[in-house]
Amino acid sequence: QIERAAGAEVVSVDIEDLRDAAAEFRAPDVTDIVAAQRRVDSAIKNLVTAKVLIDSGEQRYEISPVLESLLPIERLQELLEWMCSATGLGEELHDADGGDDDDSAADEGAT
Repeated sequence: QIERAAGAEVVSVDIEDLRDAAAEFRAPDVTDIVAAQRRVDSAIKNLVTAKVLIDSGEQRYEISPVLESLLPIERLQELLEWMCSATGLGEELHDADGGDDDDSAADEGAT
């Protein structure tokens, strides 16, 4: 969820959304789901401690603007592609997003 406050974007996320997003990258052969969820919760706590996520109560977090300066969108995309290929989810995610790569190529040809 993105909110605008005093001209600045405030991006917040629900803890369940974070857990669901992390679960998408879980290797298919992982059988101890509870342990995997504990690792995700621990990672979330570490992000709060590092002030990358700001606890806004009721299991919601504001994403600190520092994240973009620490991890530019281009690098984030590279990491996403690497994680998808490492877990075998690359094709599934590409199919789920409608194959954006083909759309951008078509847009370039239209100009």
